[in-house]
Amino acid sequence: METLERSVVFNEERAVHLHAIRMAESYYAWAGDQGGRMDGLAVAIQTRFEQMPSSRELLDTARDNGAARGMATRLAKRLRAPVFLSVSVEPLDDEIALFVERELLSLLSSGTGGPGERNA
Repeated sequence: METLERSVVFNEERAVHLHAIRMAESYYAWAGDQGGRMDGLAVAIQTRFEQMPSSRELLDTARDNGAARGMATRLAKRLRAPVFLSVSVEPLDDEIALFVERELLSLLSSGTGGPGERNA
């Protein structure tokens, strides 16, 4: 298990904090702009039956309008591993959502490799 974190600035004015855990066969990630608040939780898992990962909101919130679910789906597809994701950024418009998703993909793709891979 590996813990990853990064703080990034969007449009030179909004700090967004990213925290993630790379587990044996999956990822957990949180993105937020305020002190550790967790707004909802989505999960996406690739199945052999569908081209796109199946996704679901485990803890629902009206604040992100399903953005975390969509992000989790795309991240799971790109990373080829289940992704549990919470996004607590307000307001979450399309521009910042895309920024957060790109930064999460960069963070989760960095380091020692994907789930199940170990350092040589």
